Amino acid sequence: MLVQRMQVRAPDHRRGFTLLEVLIFIGIMSMLMTVVLFAVNPQKNFGVAHDAQRRSDIKSILDATYHYFDEFEKLPNYLPLDAAQEICRYEKTGDFCPDTMVDLSPFVDLHGYIGSIPVDPNAPATSTGTWYWIMRTPQGRVTVTAPHAEQTGSGVISASR
Repeated sequence: MLVQRMQVRAPDHRRGFTLLEVLIFIGIMSMLMTVVLFAVNPQKNFGVAHDAQRRSDIKSILDATYHYFDEFEKLPNYLPLDAAQEICRYEKTGDFCPDTMVDLSPFVDLHGYIGSIPVDPNAPATSTGTWYWIMRTPQGRVTVTAPHAEQTGSGVISASR
């Protein structure tokens, strides 16, 4: 009887990855991370969130102004007429609020129309102003403006009532 011998090879056990495999993996991962970073675009998302906050703040200031109007049947005399002025920070009112700014602290202190005077999300902490501007017309229309918007074409968010 003829017995044929078969050679049995041991399985090829490689340890680790080759340099080429590692480089291909790094290349693919870097391309995926680049695509995801451009898709997410965190700077744009922060700008959109800040602009949403600005719109909400403008609405709050307008609501407080018209709560005053509902109670006294007139707009406050200290709102600038036909020329917008920056609103002073609530913490900086009184002696610290310059004459070139509007002090809306009575909306908070005396009447409670608003919890606090809103401040633009990007306004520096050392700023005296809120970075929001307000004015009224002789016809009784009030306009509040956020001139430092990030995602609008003009860079300004404004609302009137």
